[in-house]
Amino acid sequence: MKTYFQRIGRSLMLPVAVLPAAAILEGIGHMLPKNWAIAQFLQVGGTAILSYLSLLFAVGLAFGMAEDKDGAAALAGVVAYIVRVTY
Repeated sequence: MKTYFQRIGRSLMLPVAVLPAAAILEGIGHMLPKNWAIAQFLQVGGTAILSYLSLLFAVGLAFGMAEDKDGAAALAGVVAYIVRVTY
């Protein structure tokens, strides 16, 4: 039972690692002048990650609990897709 909960904890560490990146995007985007395109892009990117946080946790948990442990690339791909679709 202990190893099962340890696997769940390790699975959730990857989506949690995305949260500081989203906060940094939001913060830098709000710090820049609002009429700059890069500021708007950074704000939308941070908001997109935070908006789809439940999806990121679901994918992170699913791939973390998988036997082959090859989920980091898939999670990064989902983040990149979400940011691109939202902008």
